[in-house]
Amino acid sequence: MRKLNFYIPEKPEAELRKEIDDAPYLKSYGFIKYDPSRPGMKRRTEWWSILEVPGGIADYYRKMVETRYGIELCQPSWGAHVSIIRGEKPREDLMHLWKKYDGKRIEFEYSVYPRYNGDTRVLTNHTSVDFWYLDVHAPFLTDIRKELELPYDWKLHLTIGRRWS
Repeated sequence: MRKLNFYIPEKPEAELRKEIDDAPYLKSYGFIKYDPSRPGMKRRTEWWSILEVPGGIADYYRKMVETRYGIELCQPSWGAHVSIIRGEKPREDLMHLWKKYDGKRIEFEYSVYPRYNGDTRVLTNHTSVDFWYLDVHAPFLTDIRKELELPYDWKLHLTIGRRWS
């Protein structure tokens, strides 16, 4: 099978990006977990919260990336997940909120189009990409960050894999 390193769209980039952004999202669920175990992590090992999601989602998209681009991705350290809090210790006056939602089942929606770090254009070379993910809509997860008065002005994503060079 021939592997493609470049994707050259037939449509103008802005039109293709709008089509991708407007595509319907799929629904799934996950469970909130605080301070997940991550063996081998050397720094920023405390004050994490993730949404653990069914591994089959990431497995499917890792295989899709391998088939489409010839890039083998490793499973994320925490398996398929959406990061909620990333090593950010809550202020003392908000500490009572830490682990408030531990184990809670949350529904979310995810994009069917895998993306990667540095993906700001549709036309790209995929050979230097490290992290691959799916965009996620999960207002409840953003609300957790707001409740802890942490920044929340970025898109959530479901990490599907990493390429180790």
